[in-house]
Amino acid sequence: MASIFRPWERRRQALVAAIGEASGNSTPPAKRRPLPFLPPAVVDQAAVRAELDQLIDALVPNSIDGTTGCVVDNLINARADEWIARLESAYAVYRAEAQSELAMLDAQLAAYEVLHNHDRWYEGEMNTAVATLTRRIVRDATPPEAAPGNEDGQVG
Repeated sequence: MASIFRPWERRRQALVAAIGEASGNSTPPAKRRPLPFLPPAVVDQAAVRAELDQLIDALVPNSIDGTTGCVVDNLINARADEWIARLESAYAVYRAEAQSELAMLDAQLAAYEVLHNHDRWYEGEMNTAVATLTRRIVRDATPPEAAPGNEDGQVG
């Protein structure tokens, strides 16, 4: 027996197939893991301090550089700027990957919302069909003399 709802079933199958094709590049939800943020290598503070101490010790005593106390400030600032730049670079890579994944998931969500709306509409159609068939069955099963509004018992 052919179903009168077959066109809607085919439409739903087409929507599911479209979602599958659109999400072909995405990781399946069961295998999806949080994106790890991989910061650059941790700064070895002891090594940096040792290098600074070596540079400071290399200054000539009682010279202009040795008495100012801020001769290595620019070196320290440059190193800090380098570390910050590496961290910002790692974060930019992470952010780009996260935004790409988010855009793909937003597209999938929109597709699933269309599918959900289709299913809700289909459910409404099915409920209407069941209610209509139930009324027809009850009307056909009720003897004419027992039908409401037919108090004189005449048929027709």
